[in-house]
Amino acid sequence: MGSLCIEIGKIEKGLDCFDQVVDIRKSRFGHDHPETAESIHSVGLILLNMGYADESLKYFRAVAELSKNRLMQKREDGADPCISLYELGERLLKEKDGQDIALQCFDQILQLRKQPLTPDYAAVGDFLGNLASVLHEMERKEDSLKCLEHCEQIQRSQYGETSAELADTLYLVGRVCMELQHTEAAHQHLNEALDIKEILGEDTADIAAQLKLLEKGGRTDDAAAEQESYDDGGSSAVSEWISKSGNEDYSEQESAKEETYSVIEDGSESDQLTAADSAVEEITPSSPSVQPEANDEERGYYDDNELEDVRSYGEPSTGQSLNHDEDDGDYAADGVIPDMNDPLANVVSDVGEVLLDGGFEEEADDCFDMASDLRKKFIAEHDPELHDFLHRMGDVCLEIEALDTALDAFEEESILRKKHAPANATLGDAIHALGSVLLDLGDHERAMEAFLEEVDIRRKIGPDDIAVSEVLDTIGALYLESGDHVAALDSFSQVARIQKLLLGDEHEDVAETLYSIGLILLSLEDHEEALVAFREVAGIRQNTLGLRHELVGDALNVTGFLEHKTGNNEEALATLSKALDIRKHNEEYAKAADTLQQIGDIHREMRNFDLAIDCYQQCLKLSKWELGEEDEGIAEGYIALGNIQTVVGHHSDAGASYQAGFFIIMKLFGNTDDRVMPLLLKMGTARLKACDHDQAEENLLQFTRLRKEQGGNNDIDYVNALRIIGTLRYKIGDKDGAMEVWEEAFDTYTNNRLAYDHPRVGEKLRNLLD
Repeated sequence: MGSLCIEIGKIEKGLDCFDQVVDIRKSRFGHDHPETAESIHSVGLILLNMGYADESLKYFRAVAELSKNRLMQKREDGADPCISLYELGERLLKEKDGQDIALQCFDQILQLRKQPLTPDYAAVGDFLGNLASVLHEMERKEDSLKCLEHCEQIQRSQYGETSAELADTLYLVGRVCMELQHTEAAHQHLNEALDIKEILGEDTADIAAQLKLLEKGGRTDDAAAEQESYDDGGSSAVSEWISKSGNEDYSEQESAKEETYSVIEDGSESDQLTAADSAVEEITPSSPSVQPEANDEERGYYDDNELEDVRSYGEPSTGQSLNHDEDDGDYAADGVIPDMNDPLANVVSDVGEVLLDGGFEEEADDCFDMASDLRKKFIAEHDPELHDFLHRMGDVCLEIEALDTALDAFEEESILRKKHAPANATLGDAIHALGSVLLDLGDHERAMEAFLEEVDIRRKIGPDDIAVSEVLDTIGALYLESGDHVAALDSFSQVARIQKLLLGDEHEDVAETLYSIGLILLSLEDHEEALVAFREVAGIRQNTLGLRHELVGDALNVTGFLEHKTGNNEEALATLSKALDIRKHNEEYAKAADTLQQIGDIHREMRNFDLAIDCYQQCLKLSKWELGEEDEGIAEGYIALGNIQTVVGHHSDAGASYQAGFFIIMKLFGNTDDRVMPLLLKMGTARLKACDHDQAEENLLQFTRLRKEQGGNNDIDYVNALRIIGTLRYKIGDKDGAMEVWEEAFDTYTNNRLAYDHPRVGEKLRNLLD
């Protein structure tokens, strides 16, 4: 993408893209990770290949600083960072004052290669030969000799005592020893090299010549011949090292990269697209696990401002102009030939698609922005192609959840379509997309304006079209959400009318809309009209879905509820029984429990207490299957069951039910829940009536203790609890204990001035104390 931008003259945009690649690598892998260094290095290569040598060097130097600080490590996927470092070192050797940095790169490779007992160990020796050549060229012959001696040791351990590699190294050691006038060592190494060459049957003329010269007491100072010899040896070593390091794949990648740029510049439209896709794969980062970002002290290799300086150049350092010659059929930096615009915009757009498929949403968004700019620049604003592209761009931005960008695209599309085209379905689609994005962004007011505008457009096309009903359905939902139930009812009624006209009275969409209408009427407490709507829903669903479908059960359940609300209890019980049968059949136990509770409430209201208790018990059983033993809904069920058991005089059962609900609430919410105190009172009262005095006193004492802890010991409930506790103690003969509790109750009663609202309680306490 950065290459494309620079090709079309957008230098700043191209460098932005390159910097984004580097930033992505930093954020994903850390500042000091090999992936980050490789990314910076790749940017340098791209700029170098495009003719911007000075600018590329800034990126190369950044990688050199990484290597100098020994921050690169071998990657887990097997890719070898040494290849990039070697290429960088060779490149810097050709630059003025670049040898020191190049040497740092080679030294870093050496450190990476020194991994004993690994497959790469032999490559250390191969590389040492090359490093020796570099040091020799820099007139650092002692260091060169050390590298060669280390290489000799490695080759003896890896290849044996009679290998061609060892012979070549021994020969080079001998040559350097001759230069340093280490005559004895030179003689020893050259003779050993000669012996190995003779064993292998290889040519020994060069070695023999050096030995003859040594025997005469001379040494070679022929720099040209020496350099030629080192160059040959170095080239061989490097070639072999590259082969062992898997550089064939790397060379193929570089070749493909050069071919990509060539095709982008001169190829056909289809070739440009293919090449652009390849370019994206080259510069798009992979996504291994994210590593923590280094701090400034740990980083220490370069400042982001150094890369930012790349932006400041004008013309390329090679003298190449940013504006290509028009005779070559290319285009200038400040403009694009119109007939090249469509292919170029398509390439940029398709690159965005590739990035999107790869999960790089922000980069894809940048591509689509650029493609949009290209099309808007060279396509007239009334051209439908631009409008369609804006819509597509909006859709893509929705996919990547770039809602603000999507909003801009749909807004611009809507404005252009309204300006240059009559009201039609396409304009309606654009405004609908705009309204949907506004809805997602939470701007319901503007979304409503958009949908109202859309419905006007749709009505002009066809007042009873299904598209009109779909928009009205959305408008109705917005009205309902805003609390305007009357307006929502009007919208849904219009939807139902159009649906019946186009789909027929028995369509499921009609039933769904009528269901919404019924719920709105229920919220408006128009039970009679709501009942009409739900009876129609139930009839449609029975005819279209079958008698035992779960949606039929839902419709019948609400219908039965409304029949009860309108006073038709017998019809309500019959309808709810049908709903219960369907829900049990479909194993919807939570829904079946809800229906059973409604049936139980009706029986209780009709004073059929035994039937009500039976319903509540079944309700609890089904709820446990669905919710488990310790759910809040189960606790509420126990409390409801205890209430009706109290009404019918089953006080012992009521106490047990209250206690079951109490334990669940205490476990889920603790003793601060609002239901805890009333439950303790109900439990104590029920057990008192069941003559379970010990348990009753325990429950009431727990009530008073919690009230004291929470500072609520000043109301009539607290007084009554104390009065009952005293009565229980009096019955078992503990008169002193009873009097103590009654006195506390009376003091609380008088101190908190409860006599005005509860005069009879005070009278009972005085009688007890007398």
